[in-house]
Amino acid sequence: MSDKDRAVTLGEWANMAISKHTRKIFKYEAGVLEDKDPEDLHQMRVGMRRLRSAIASFAVALDLPKTVNEKNIAKIGRSLGTLRDLDVLLAALKDNY
Repeated sequence: MSDKDRAVTLGEWANMAISKHTRKIFKYEAGVLEDKDPEDLHQMRVGMRRLRSAIASFAVALDLPKTVNEKNIAKIGRSLGTLRDLDVLLAALKDNY
């Protein structure tokens, strides 16, 4: 029986969603720090957006620390977005010029 089959409360669904997206974010952490493959950064950024969405969607069922909020997650996401933009620009410069 999977966790999805056992989840009965909104809080349990929230826990599963947050755990899933957090695992994805940290899965790509080493690759992002190595800065060898821009796909790692892209996937981490996608995970951050999904985490932010999960926290917003399940807000009524969550009791998180004040520092864990949409605003702070968005701030990190914007930083990752800036790095992603630089990766795309670098690739365009290498490929086209």
